[in-house]
Amino acid sequence: MSTIAIRERKTNVKGKNMCIYKITSMVKEIPDAGKVTVYGICAFTTKGLTYEAEESDFCFVSDISDSFERVEMIAKTLCDNRVLPVHIRDVIEDML
Repeated sequence: MSTIAIRERKTNVKGKNMCIYKITSMVKEIPDAGKVTVYGICAFTTKGLTYEAEESDFCFVSDISDSFERVEMIAKTLCDNRVLPVHIRDVIEDML
């Protein structure tokens, strides 16, 4: 099962830092439904022009919905509100 990024949104946070939100897709085998494409969100912050990973700077939720439009709306909301990766799981849970 492989995951690919299919759309990206960016927003500035904390000065020169940027948060990047990527909508991902993967095909998942679901009992009694067969193969289904599901969408998720990967988000991370950059430190200026580089990316120095810390646990709070990265979040990947792989299976949010089988509706691209719903996940795209969630990604737009995250971006518009400059939600940092450390808070993304909670915000997604509240939105579902």
